[in-house]
Amino acid sequence: MEKWIFENWLSPGDVVMLTAAVRDLHRAYPGRFLTDVRTSCPALWRHNPHLTPLKPKGRGVRSMLCHYPLIHQSNTAPYHFIHGFIEYFNAKLGLNIRPTEFKGDIHLGRREKSNPGPVEEMLGNGALSLAERFRLKERSGLRGEEHGPYWIISAGGKYDFTVKWWHRRRWQEVVDHFHGRLLFVQVGDKGHYHPPLKGVLDLRGKTSLR
Repeated sequence: MEKWIFENWLSPGDVVMLTAAVRDLHRAYPGRFLTDVRTSCPALWRHNPHLTPLKPKGRGVRSMLCHYPLIHQSNTAPYHFIHGFIEYFNAKLGLNIRPTEFKGDIHLGRREKSNPGPVEEMLGNGALSLAERFRLKERSGLRGEEHGPYWIISAGGKYDFTVKWWHRRRWQEVVDHFHGRLLFVQVGDKGHYHPPLKGVLDLRGKTSLR
C-alpha cells in the first residue's frame, strides 16, 4: 500500500479542490493508498474519512507538494479547476483518476450538523438585540419572525488577485434586486478587501472556515 502526504500551502479555494482530488483518488483506487495532508487550512480536512495520520519520516511514507499546472491552459482547454490536482496526480503517480463529483469534499461532524450556524445563532438566539433585528429587517425588506432563505456572499477578495474582484456597486445591485425576498449574509476575511454592503447581515471577520 502506497503512503503519501500531500502538501499545499495556498488559499482555501485551492485546498478545497485538493480535497476533491484526494476523494477521487480513493474512489478510483480503493485500498491502494494511505493518505495524509499538510496544508494551510487544516480545518477543511476535519472529519475527512480519506486521511490516515502519517509521519513524514515514517516507513514507506513519501511527500508531494501538489500543484495544478493545468491552470496555464485555462483559456485554451475545456477544464475546470476541479481537474487541476487530479491531473497532477495522474501525471506524477501514473494514474487515471476522473472527477466523480463537481464539488470539494468537506465533511461535517455530528455536532456541526445539529448545532445552529452563525446566521441562526445571531437571528434566533438573541445575539442581535431587538433594535438590531428590527433595523436588519427594515434594511432587507423582510417581514415576519423568520428570516427565511439567505444567500452568503463574499463581495471582495484578496489584494494579490484584484482581477477576481467584482465591483461593490454590482454586488449592491444584486442585493437591492432581491430586496424583501432574500436575506444576504456578507462574509469575508477581515484582512482582505470586503467593502460593506447595505441591507445585509454583516458577518465580515466573524466566521471561520467551518
